[in-house]
Amino acid sequence: MLNRIFLGLLLFSLAAGVFLGRGEELTAALLDQSSSAVRLALEMAGVMCLWSGLMKAAERAGLAKAVGKLFFPLTRRLFPKLIQRELEADGPKEGSALEAITMNLSANFLGLGNAATPLGIAAMERMAAASPESRCATDEMVLFLVCNTAAVQLFPSTLAAVRQAAGAAHPLDVLPAVWLSSIATLAASLAAAFIMAGMSRQRGGKKR
Repeated sequence: MLNRIFLGLLLFSLAAGVFLGRGEELTAALLDQSSSAVRLALEMAGVMCLWSGLMKAAERAGLAKAVGKLFFPLTRRLFPKLIQRELEADGPKEGSALEAITMNLSANFLGLGNAATPLGIAAMERMAAASPESRCATDEMVLFLVCNTAAVQLFPSTLAAVRQAAGAAHPLDVLPAVWLSSIATLAASLAAAFIMAGMSRQRGGKKR
């Protein structure tokens, strides 16, 4: 869908430029911006490799698992039904959906996007397997998707890389604003998810 939207915008822009008789300016802009995009990608590559390497080292040192333990009380409250199915007295079971959710949130928090993606997919697969009778996304799956999408990042490496490549003197000076906006977005998203889940359960109860 997004590819179609971007293609439509591009074709509309090209048609508008030709129709308005600004073909030369359009051609110059295309060539200039194409070169700028390649330069930006090359400049970002070094910064991204640096921070991805640092985050990967932190992950192998056990930092992600340590953060995951801190997140466990939160995930336990957000996903109580998973506790009933997958939790033992001493903590989450090995390979459970709750474990994958906790590790996904901790990886996102540390800016380990590459590590968070497979954990998120694994969590979705395990939650789907736990509810084979449902063909639709469960409330828990929707809630996890909200948490994953609106995750709060301690260090947004991609943003820092873009600002560094764009010539920002202090790429990380926006961190307080990023943290505040991320927390506000996550809070609003969770509130909306809980409200919609409650409305859905009420409608289901009335149908019965």
